[in-house]
Amino acid sequence: MKKSLISLIAIALSFSLIARADNMEDLPDLDPGSGSGSTVEQPPQPLPPPPPPSAPNTPASEAGTLRITNVSRASGGTVYRISVRPGVVLQRVSIRVNAGKVVISGARVNTRPVRNLVSPDILNAGAAMTSEYLNERVFTIDLRMEAYGGDADVTVLVSSDEHWPQLALSDVFPPQPPTPGPGNPPPPGGNPPPRPPPPSSAGPLRSGDAVVSIAGSKYYFGVVTAVYDNGQVVVRDNDDGKTYVRSSATVFKKIQCATSKSMCSGDRVMSVLSDSKAYTGTVIGAYTNGTVLVRDDDDSKAYLRDPRSVFKTVQCFEGKCAGDRVLSGPMTSNQYYFGVVIAVYENGIILVRDNDDGKAYFRRSETVKKNIRCEKSKGICEGDLVMSGPMTNGAYYMGQVVAVYQGGIVAVRDNDDGKIYFRSPQYLSKRVN
Repeated sequence: MKKSLISLIAIALSFSLIARADNMEDLPDLDPGSGSGSTVEQPPQPLPPPPPPSAPNTPASEAGTLRITNVSRASGGTVYRISVRPGVVLQRVSIRVNAGKVVISGARVNTRPVRNLVSPDILNAGAAMTSEYLNERVFTIDLRMEAYGGDADVTVLVSSDEHWPQLALSDVFPPQPPTPGPGNPPPPGGNPPPRPPPPSSAGPLRSGDAVVSIAGSKYYFGVVTAVYDNGQVVVRDNDDGKTYVRSSATVFKKIQCATSKSMCSGDRVMSVLSDSKAYTGTVIGAYTNGTVLVRDDDDSKAYLRDPRSVFKTVQCFEGKCAGDRVLSGPMTSNQYYFGVVIAVYENGIILVRDNDDGKAYFRRSETVKKNIRCEKSKGICEGDLVMSGPMTNGAYYMGQVVAVYQGGIVAVRDNDDGKIYFRSPQYLSKRVN
């Protein structure tokens, strides 16, 4: 497959590749919750804290923040799991709505529900909520949120008297279908797929977790073999099979979905790299440091990438969908090419297989015109007999319309030479008798 973008695409869409390690093709394709994933057990509970004062007067607290963009509109609410690293005693958790409208239908720290963060009403942009006084060592924060009317954006803030905690969106769990029961029979064709186990990939690292480690400027993939209470983690790297002691701040867990955008394992994607080339592939994982793991189609190797350079396939973009017959052009040579859309991406790039050479090309949406039945200005349709002219030489040409495209482009096959020409409707007259 030819992976070349026209120069405009290269300028507009190039991003820096985070890392491309030579030995990453040996990575195991581990899914969250598999045998090498983490267990369901909750992190150890601290000793009971002293009773909170009725009106706490805490010293100036340090606060960590995490911004969650593109809150899902899925009905029932999506659970966003936030890891607090390292686990610190938190006084309060707050949520601020930056944009859009959000309902927060559930909230908890570790396994404890947090009442004051639950809102039965829609929160508009600018609204904020703060938890009750917690004074509890927290490892995870779960928020069930649902956006209304469009994209929503929230910021989570925590306060602690110990030190500045690091927050990371460690997993995202979409709403699950209801369990079959009286009045709620399973769908036709059999039982629904089994509900997944409770989220277990967030919170502290555990033995068996698949991880990526940052050592210097390089990335190493491996599995956690031991975790210690001094913040150190023992990791067995995949490339050499050796174990290394590393700070937990440099070790990131493999999860199912990216933390910064809607992208999960199994999604078909296009990666636009710093060499101005694009590569198709499949997401095979993500990590809690925000990166995604993509297996490219051309070499079947896995690469760690910044999600800002990775774009998901969508069914349609600006009315152009996979499977549509299209006309691409005019290109730099002022030529047009017939083809078929084989993939559409969320950034407006369309992958088209041209009819003339059978090769696939990445093109910007504005250069791709969809085949339509008729153009509106003169009612000229595919199959009509037409007269073209007068042309620049004053001549007229008889022919037949072979295709009509968006943007007022009509493909006409002239009778005199049998060739196809692309003309504007203003130069065409339809035969009526």
